[in-house]
Amino acid sequence: MNKQLIRHGVILMVLASLSGVAPMVVTNARMGLSAHVGGIMNALLLLALGAVWSTVTLTPSREGLAARLLLWGAYGNWAITLLASITGAKEFAPLAGAGYGASAVVEKGTLLLITTAALCTLAGLGLVFSGLGKRQ
Repeated sequence: MNKQLIRHGVILMVLASLSGVAPMVVTNARMGLSAHVGGIMNALLLLALGAVWSTVTLTPSREGLAARLLLWGAYGNWAITLLASITGAKEFAPLAGAGYGASAVVEKGTLLLITTAALCTLAGLGLVFSGLGKRQ
């Protein structure tokens, strides 16, 4: 699992780096910058978790669940914020979205998606923390 997390951390790092040009081409440049920085931070989280994964003791099913939750949270956070920068959605980040707006469906959709990504990240981290320090 650690190699998978490291691989995805590198992939997300590349994607987030490429989205660093987003502020020049999206509707909301501040949200585009947020997507770039958020993607880099989530990539670093995946890389760090991959580096310490051997110290986490979970059942195979819980390990797989934790990884899937963390991957959805990391990629989802980046992609949804990038989508918000393209559409002008602002509801989930009113400071970065000040002065912009999108249709109600887009606003509620991005809010729902970013909420699920955040909850998945928290749940995945909770699983990882529950498996730290356990003896085999």
